[in-house]
Amino acid sequence: MSKEKNKESANQMLDSQRWFRWGILAVLVLLFSIILFPNLVIKKHQYSLGDVAEGDIKSPRDFFIEDQSATETNRQSAVARVLTVYDYDAGIAETLIRNVGEVFAEMRALSRIENKSSEPKPAASESPGDVTVIVKKPPPNAIADKRQYLEEKLGIRVNQGAYDALEEGGFTNDTATLISRILLKILKNGVVTNKEILLKEADKGIILRNVINKKEQAVHQLKQFYGLDQAKTMVRIVGQPLLKDLDYGRLNLVVDFVQRLIQPNITL
Repeated sequence: MSKEKNKESANQMLDSQRWFRWGILAVLVLLFSIILFPNLVIKKHQYSLGDVAEGDIKSPRDFFIEDQSATETNRQSAVARVLTVYDYDAGIAETLIRNVGEVFAEMRALSRIENKSSEPKPAASESPGDVTVIVKKPPPNAIADKRQYLEEKLGIRVNQGAYDALEEGGFTNDTATLISRILLKILKNGVVTNKEILLKEADKGIILRNVINKKEQAVHQLKQFYGLDQAKTMVRIVGQPLLKDLDYGRLNLVVDFVQRLIQPNITL
């Protein structure tokens, strides 16, 4: 009987020691966790108005309050600093000048062909040795077709009076050269569709991007560029050194052609 009691007390002691060891282990794990991970301990700070915190305190959540007025002001300021990009197409001048040279050369060739077809030809007559002169004129529709071709090639309207003056002058290479040189000077300066809109960027300038080589440059002197109407007015001024020795009719013919050929080469 005593043996059973001793055995039972021994088991109870062992059980109590086992629970004691498990308890110590749990306490040690808790202590190490707090030491290694101090953030696991949630600290509640009780401060009153005027108290000074002992250290940096991080809020458990973020409080983001947007100042809409300041945000909009900053946005507008950022937009205002961005320069507007305009495209500059240097190829327009080259294309127009090439078209002028080609179509004038074609018109001269057509005139030579028509002149050959109008040469006098011998015809039968009652008296031997007599020659009847027959002058062939090109039909009116042929002239109209040439004028239409000239318009399509240059992309402009050419009235009958201007065409007749060119045909009478033989579509000379000198006239084509004058037109091309003045046109090149105007377009090289730069022609914009609407100069009023462009000048709104005068305070900050613009970015001028060459559409051919993709190079960009900042430009601040915007008044140097011509508006479309201004460019047409400048034709007589720019061309004056070249046109001073021409007669009035030919001078007006060249000026009219250049004005009609001008196209904006700076676009938004």
